[in-house]
Amino acid sequence: MKRILFSVLVLIVCLSGLELIARCFSFPTLDSPSVGMQLQAHPTRIWSMRPGSQEQFGAMVTVDELGMRQTKTTPNSKKWLILGDSSFFGHGLDDNETLHHHLEETLRTDKSNIDVLCGATPGYSTLQSLDFMNEIGWDLQPSVLVIGNLWSDNNFDHFQDAEWISELHKPQHRLLRMMGQSHLFIQLTRLLRPDLLNSSVNEASPHAKISWVRDPYSSGRRRVPLEIYINTLSTIILEARDRNIAVLLIQPANKYRMDIATVEYTWDPYFKTQRAIATHFDIPILDVATTLRAFGLNKSQSFLDDMHPTGEANFWIAQHIADIWKRRQENGDAWIPNQDEAPTISLKDKWSTMSESLSKPNRDTLP
Repeated sequence: MKRILFSVLVLIVCLSGLELIARCFSFPTLDSPSVGMQLQAHPTRIWSMRPGSQEQFGAMVTVDELGMRQTKTTPNSKKWLILGDSSFFGHGLDDNETLHHHLEETLRTDKSNIDVLCGATPGYSTLQSLDFMNEIGWDLQPSVLVIGNLWSDNNFDHFQDAEWISELHKPQHRLLRMMGQSHLFIQLTRLLRPDLLNSSVNEASPHAKISWVRDPYSSGRRRVPLEIYINTLSTIILEARDRNIAVLLIQPANKYRMDIATVEYTWDPYFKTQRAIATHFDIPILDVATTLRAFGLNKSQSFLDDMHPTGEANFWIAQHIADIWKRRQENGDAWIPNQDEAPTISLKDKWSTMSESLSKPNRDTLP
């Protein structure tokens, strides 16, 4: 027994010494592909924003220590929290042109002490936003939750969120993350597995790209199949209900949706589903395309590209949200979801080429 303990002690001392030596040497610089934004790998949410200020696509973006786009807050304020992807994060816009900035300014003109926080992250699906809420969002104690997740869920890509999130939670990946804190382990990896350091990104990896929604007629693997989208969005809404948090759903827009469509688009099942969920829970839903048309904005005034709102578009979206909020206060509408179970929605997704057999999130696992 003494020999075993002595051997373990010697091993610990040797490893500690090697770790100390490894920390004395700087890591070689690796060429990383420039993707235009400060994304970093995340152990549970796949990726997150790296804190700091950076120019992204010609705009200055400031991210706080929680990985959220920075918001100026005031003491003793009520909090609104926006969830979504790059359209709600403010892709290509300076900090003062984002939706959460305009909404905060609009609400404060009514002498309301409300801070609007941005929980939206480029490329985030409902599954990633659910994990964000469990890790950060609920602790912020928002009084109103504005949910705009749809584009990333319905998008066709080379990975599916549920599969990768499940992979991240496997014991071997947790062990690798823990070992990744060791400089010795990293140096040995660089020595023994230089192929892992190849700067060319494997297209099969979700880190390869975060694609935008462009083609209204394509088909393939949805990042979040329709059934899982229904369950995950409902899970967020039900948890908000249990916490007495008001909820507003937003239907995002793009240049195609600015037209009155007479044909079916690939994203139609998700928009129909989102509206059915709003009806089921009796919560308000705002269609951005309808809003922008009502305020007289054309496509070039509304979007920086095919789908990302301009600062002007965000200003008018914020005005519409504030108008809905005022009517809510005048009419005494609660905006609190009025059901205690997820809806049963029997919409089919004819564009999906993969069955929806992936495991769905269980609301009972929420904290």
